[in-house]
Amino acid sequence: MKTSSTLVSIAVQTVLAALLATPAMAQYGSGPPTIETEGTATVEVAPDFAEFYLKHASAAPSLAKATELAQQFGTRLREALEERDISPAELEISEPIVNAKANKQKAAACEVRVTARVRFDTAAFHEGAEGYVEFGSLCDKMRGLSQTVGCTFSGPRLGVYDPRQTERVAISKAIEEAYPSAEAAAHIMPAHIVSVQRVNVEEVSWDKSEDWRGAGPGLRRSVCTARVRVTYVFATGP
Repeated sequence: MKTSSTLVSIAVQTVLAALLATPAMAQYGSGPPTIETEGTATVEVAPDFAEFYLKHASAAPSLAKATELAQQFGTRLREALEERDISPAELEISEPIVNAKANKQKAAACEVRVTARVRFDTAAFHEGAEGYVEFGSLCDKMRGLSQTVGCTFSGPRLGVYDPRQTERVAISKAIEEAYPSAEAAAHIMPAHIVSVQRVNVEEVSWDKSEDWRGAGPGLRRSVCTARVRVTYVFATGP
């Protein structure tokens, strides 16, 4: 990772080299002199929801029969959730999808697949040590339910309902982080920052970096990272 001092050094060398090596361009309208610096910032939020995915495949001698069986999966899943007193915030079931790879001309059976997305709000699990245990119990229930209705199970996937709001905050903070290096570079020349010419958002990612706590979102912690490159216009003199 580049330190602030490294970025300052690079910025100063780049600007001075451009001004000394191409005086004609600087004199005849190549644009105002600029400094470019990078800024990186992270914002931590608690995930809003956890999703589980249940995938079911129905096989039958004909596609019509396989589709009929696949459509019954949603009813069986809803009944199983109710029997176990599991109340998701959202339940969405895909339309039947023909498994083209399995449905070859000489195949013994045709296959149709459906996928259910089961979402739960996680706010109830954010407080106290018991929250982690209760969330673990929910995961166990969903795993057991998948065996009952005869489907594969994956999850949980943790996320936030409005990621853009957090991403905007991270980008704003990254822009703030870029300024001190530009200010230091201008001070060395000596010069002063006049305005921001351009902001390029280089990267916005979720739970990409790994620290001692490990990568990936936790039940109470999801990390958004933003990296920007900011171009400042500077002027020499007072």
